Amino acid sequence: MFVGLGHSHHGIFLTHVSSARIRRHFCRLQAETQGLVHWHLVLNDGRHPNPEWSMPSSDAEALLGVRHADMLSNGGVQGGYLDTVCMPCAWSIDASHIWVMEYDVDFSGHWADFFKQFVSDETDLLTTTLLSHPADPDWYWWQFAKAPADVPMHRWMRGFLPIMRMSKALVEDYVGAVRSGQWRGHYEFTVPTIASVMGRSVRDIRDTLDSQRVNYTNTPSDWQLQPGSFVWRPSRSDYFHENPQGFDTRGLLFHPIKPDVANWETA
Repeated sequence: MFVGLGHSHHGIFLTHVSSARIRRHFCRLQAETQGLVHWHLVLNDGRHPNPEWSMPSSDAEALLGVRHADMLSNGGVQGGYLDTVCMPCAWSIDASHIWVMEYDVDFSGHWADFFKQFVSDETDLLTTTLLSHPADPDWYWWQFAKAPADVPMHRWMRGFLPIMRMSKALVEDYVGAVRSGQWRGHYEFTVPTIASVMGRSVRDIRDTLDSQRVNYTNTPSDWQLQPGSFVWRPSRSDYFHENPQGFDTRGLLFHPIKPDVANWETA
């Protein structure tokens, strides 16, 4: 087990594309967070959960049951079922907290400046753009959401999860919840809502202990989250280490970066 500053924080760097540019981005992340997070590069280049990495993964079908079946009915992980890749990987990691970050997330500064904020933070779920159903009733993916009958809609939450950190306790809660078949829909609904309903602590990483700091910007009322640094679309073509002058503000998370990856600029 990797131990950083008295805590056990691992990270899953998730990509569906293998390229030299993405590997250099990963190497920068590794180098700048040494002693803070122990990272695992996970390549899942198919439509279904089939992670290639340095550790044996728990089998997604055996672990997640109904959730895995829903993913198959969906036609694969795209469109809200990326949890069927990252949760079995997180289940296999012996750590107190596990970051999950997609390859198209970047930081306009030294990565340690971002991650060191959370070394002593015990929050079960850290992620971005957390809103309740009443606060964002027009979110597209609500129409596919399903929760147990005793969970009223005003307790439903949504997030934007290209980067998140989960406690191992939350991973275990989540696996048990989705196996029941009572939770359905996009994982950006199931992850934060299950965390909240299970009594786990949930916090948006826009909010920091330093009131002068903002970790990202976006506009939740806009379907593309524009304007802001951490949005759904449009994409950028260069990572920060490749083109720092292309990032107008330092110290922010940026998304999405598509380095020689097919652009998905349409709905």
